[in-house]
Amino acid sequence: MPTDPYDLPDAHLGDVASFESLRPGTRWTLEATALYPPYRPPRIVAGYAPRERLSAARIAQPESWILESPTVDSVGISLLADARVFPGRIRRRMPKHHEWGQMLLTANGERLPASLSTIGGNGTLPVSVDLDAPSERLDGTHFFLGSLHPHFGHFLVEGLARVWAWRRVADLHPDARLLVYEPGLPRFGTRLLELAGVETDRLLFLQNTVEVDRLYVPDVAMRTHRWVSNPMGETWQHMASRIDDGPAVTPTRRVFLSRRSVANRPLVNTDEIEGLFESHGFEIIAPETLDVIEQIRLARSSSTLAGCVGSQMYLAAFQHRAARNLVLAPSNFYLRDDSLLADALDHDLAVCFGTAADFSTQERAWSIDHRIVEQGIRAVAD
Repeated sequence: MPTDPYDLPDAHLGDVASFESLRPGTRWTLEATALYPPYRPPRIVAGYAPRERLSAARIAQPESWILESPTVDSVGISLLADARVFPGRIRRRMPKHHEWGQMLLTANGERLPASLSTIGGNGTLPVSVDLDAPSERLDGTHFFLGSLHPHFGHFLVEGLARVWAWRRVADLHPDARLLVYEPGLPRFGTRLLELAGVETDRLLFLQNTVEVDRLYVPDVAMRTHRWVSNPMGETWQHMASRIDDGPAVTPTRRVFLSRRSVANRPLVNTDEIEGLFESHGFEIIAPETLDVIEQIRLARSSSTLAGCVGSQMYLAAFQHRAARNLVLAPSNFYLRDDSLLADALDHDLAVCFGTAADFSTQERAWSIDHRIVEQGIRAVAD
């Protein structure tokens, strides 16, 4: 019978002092003092003033991350016996629910923090779950990887958010496999997981509800728009280091990551702004024209990445520490994620704001004054 997951009880697991001490029904938590760098809002160079929202969500309003401190969850690993995993691909999101599967429950039908979806950081649950649905039995030890979203940006900050714990489990259980909610993943996802140390032939893409003999369930190391932890930054840097060739080289490139071919939130005066960056010695590159490994190499060789707010700026995750970056954003749409990346990797991030994007229209176009951008370029050059 279909049940609203919010009506289900929360699980209460026993705490253990180390990963090696985990037993079914227990949880190990990383030391909080080693987890969270102090949150530092980015430098606002120019252009920002609270304005009409024009239908943009509140969490996308810059004042929400200027004035509010993020609530930090704990990060750890739970071990469950006979957990049930309900697969699927999220098709539609609502404030508290989503459609089409993705749910994890204990053997007793209890919810865990990992039961919540990762997409968008909202922590939604399915509209309903059928507790009487037949389950396929999976014997042995498995690792809960969860959702591997096909969108590049979501994959970088959400799909990789549980990878930090994989090597611990793989070293202890060489035959363990990783459970994925969706029936497959894009090619770039395969390449990124391989860089993260995940053997992609050990991925198990779920088609039906399963009951798992022993399941390691790591918490996410980042909750998008809200907080990030050191294990997330360490994951990105480990991935980037695996493509470094030869001795360390000081990054020197300055690159503007163009969104010229992206229909969502088009910058009306793209030609003017890209020409301005080019006149200051920036390369103008559309990252989607490059293989994902080449995109990471590009970020790795860059001392400064600049661009309009969007997932291409998440390539900053692969830069060396202490990079100096610049984001251009509409005055009513700038989520916290770029500043979280900067926080985790000790980057210096500056932000310039333009006009508001009208979220009541499909186009959501906006523009930015070239004089404001000039200030931003000087800010990351000084």
